[in-house]
Amino acid sequence: MILLRDASLSQKIKTITKTKIVFFICAASFLIGNSIYFVSEMSIAIFLVIMGIQFVLGIWAARFVKKEESLFYWILGVGLVSRVIVLFSFPILENDFYRFLWDGKVLLNGLNPYNYLPLDPQLDFLDAGFRGLIDWTNYHTIYPPLAQAVFALSQMLFGDSLLGLKLCFLVFEVLLVLALSKVSLWAAAVYLMSPLAIKEIANSAHFESLPMFLSFLAVYFYESKRKVSYVFLAFASAAKIYPVLLLPFFLVRDKNKMQGLIYFIVVVSIFYLPFLINLQQPEMGLTAFFRDWHWNAPLYHWIYSISGSKLLLATLFSSYYIYLLVKFREAEFYSLTTKVFLALLLCSTVVQPWYVLWLLPFAAVSNNMPGILLSGFIFAGYLHYHFDTQQASEAGIIIVAEYGLWALSSLFLRSISLPSEDRSLADMFD
Repeated sequence: MILLRDASLSQKIKTITKTKIVFFICAASFLIGNSIYFVSEMSIAIFLVIMGIQFVLGIWAARFVKKEESLFYWILGVGLVSRVIVLFSFPILENDFYRFLWDGKVLLNGLNPYNYLPLDPQLDFLDAGFRGLIDWTNYHTIYPPLAQAVFALSQMLFGDSLLGLKLCFLVFEVLLVLALSKVSLWAAAVYLMSPLAIKEIANSAHFESLPMFLSFLAVYFYESKRKVSYVFLAFASAAKIYPVLLLPFFLVRDKNKMQGLIYFIVVVSIFYLPFLINLQQPEMGLTAFFRDWHWNAPLYHWIYSISGSKLLLATLFSSYYIYLLVKFREAEFYSLTTKVFLALLLCSTVVQPWYVLWLLPFAAVSNNMPGILLSGFIFAGYLHYHFDTQQASEAGIIIVAEYGLWALSSLFLRSISLPSEDRSLADMFD
């Protein structure tokens, strides 16, 4: 009996040791893989292959947290160290940060950034060596007021420093991880080990961490502190437009919906009205964005090429949105948010890789594998930047490969014997 017990104990120790060895190999490989951001010359093919490997390593390492929660602290360390390292790299295939720095400079000087194009002669007095590097100078800024405030804060604290801008966004990312860890260590681990999050925030200096953090808090507090949740949703909608899609779900089952709506409107107005009152040009940049831009959008590419109209896309999204609204249950809020944001992306005219971050925290909490997988396959969208995809046929090949492989992978995970919590493709449409 004692021998059997000793043998069983020995087997458990070997299993635990083997698990930790595999985990540390994955984590160390993931950490080393971030050195790619400091390679001066690199083909797009090598970049995509390494990002694919990083995605697999990250998910594999995160899964060990389900078996042994103590490993989360190692995940936390690897994720944070990776971000700190990548902070010092120059953005790959991105230049939006120039616009963020410029908008912050304009606002810090007491001017409304929505009134001026970047090369407006009236702004020649502003000293910025990067001004000529700003892209899309024929469009007014498209970024909402709270984002503008963070850009201005970065300017006030760090001047024209790209590193300073990244540090501001990293603060919100750390806060998001802390909030995720309150709900699910697995979800926090998935986000920490996401190469997409590292690429788009620590490397490319996109500010998605701000609306992600605020929209996550809005959903997090919905059941326990509903008034607070409306305030956070308003903040999120002042940082990026997409979180406003959650407002009808907040209202539909709220007995005090008028009070919640008033909270939301008041807070949003505090951010938007000062800019709108002082608006001096007829068309905002966001209007032009929705009208003129299309990029890496799966349903738009095929539907618009056939019908020549965006109406069908709007109808598809609206129909699914209403369906979700009718079936909404509070206990499913994280899953529902994933579905809303995923449907929005699939029906949008523009799907930039960093947009997928909107749904990643919610997909991780609700174990929605299609949502998590998309954060890996979306890297293929960078092929549009590398190749000249002005021809519809060339763009179509990339889109078919990118979203086709994503759909097939989701179906494959659905078909094999995985725990039910990981087989959630059907749940995405239920």
